[in-house]
Formats: sequence, C-alpha cells, structure tokens
Amino acid sequence: MKISKVLIATDGSDRSDQAADYGISLAKACGAEINIISVVDSGHPRNAMDIDPDSIEEIKEDSGLTPQAEKMEEDKKGPEWQYVAKVSEAAHAAGLTVSCDVRIGDPAEQIVSFAQENGVDMIVLGSHGRSTVGAALMGSITTEVIHKCNIPVLVIPVHSS
Repeated sequence: MKISKVLIATDGSDRSDQAADYGISLAKACGAEINIISVVDSGHPRNAMDIDPDSIEEIKEDSGLTPQAEKMEEDKKGPEWQYVAKVSEAAHAAGLTVSCDVRIGDPAEQIVSFAQENGVDMIVLGSHGRSTVGAALMGSITTEVIHKCNIPVLVIPVHSS
C-alpha cells in the first residue's frame, strides 16, 4: 500500500502536537502530502466564554443561520486555525505539500468525512486531546474515528514529560 496522503488531526494540545510530529515524519518518509484538520466541537463549548446566551436565543428562533450566527461560527474557528497553522509551518519546513481545513461539528465525524472526501490514505491522531477527564483511556474522539472509518488510523500514545 502506497501512502500518498496523510491526515493529521490537531486540537492544539501537546498530545496532538506529538502526533503531528509523527505524522510529518511519516509523510516525509513516504513522500506523501499532508492534510491538516482541526474541528470546533459544536456540541461542547470549550469554556463559558464560548457561549453567548443572546446569540443562542436568536439562533434558536431562526431555523437558518443569520449573518450574525454565521459570523459567530467563523469566529469560533480562530483558535483552530492557529493550531492548524502551527502544524502547517512544521510540515512546510520539512518540505511537504500541505493543505488545511477547519470545520465545525462532531470532531470524529468531521475527521472521517474529510478523510473520505479527500482520498486520505492514513489518519494520524494522538491518543488523548482536550477531552474531559472521564474520557476513555484512548480518548473518545480517537476511538470514534477508529470505529467510524475504513482508513488506517495511526494512534500516537501520550508521552509523559
């Protein structure tokens, strides 16, 4: 099996940075291009600052996205683009061809969907990310990705510092 496209999923955590390093090394060794994705989890805001009660009420009242709601959605992507840019810089420094995307939705579903849409040969993930303490040992998003796709998934274990 030739690996020509590697998808690295990042959430900005140290653990996903470690996985990105492995993904970049793998892509370089295979002569593959890198795809990088980060997903804003639409079901779980990161903190109380991500919740704007007035905007939520407006969105609930309107079945479609208003311009204000669309701007809110785009604003949520800001931090994710920073995470993607960090990995992209490292991949470019390694001489790799890179494409990037930030999506909003269920992280596992969006990662799998992106991989299938873009003909990815392998997905590289960390075994944990920004998940809650109660998440399974491997990480709930990683576990979901493994179960939802037929693409090989390379899971990079947590390295203690």
